Amino acid sequence: MNCEQVRDLLSAYLDGMLAGDERSLVASHLVDCQDCHSILIDYYRFDTLLTLMPRIKPTPSLSHNLFSSREYYELLRCLEQESFLNSHHL
Repeated sequence: MNCEQVRDLLSAYLDGMLAGDERSLVASHLVDCQDCHSILIDYYRFDTLLTLMPRIKPTPSLSHNLFSSREYYELLRCLEQESFLNSHHL
């Protein structure tokens, strides 16, 4: 695997979402490539910081404005498309 391929998979690798062969290929690349390994460490740090942040409850008006916005529905549509494509390996 080259750096571009590995970098596209780093988030899934960190989340434990890669299957055996693909996970092994990424792990092997990370042993040899300091640049990609550094990016993975940055992802890990960012992920850790996010888990440490306090969770806040949005106000009712924020929830209403968000869920009624066009951008929200566009985001949902894109996520559904991406999920469909990923589940069908397209």
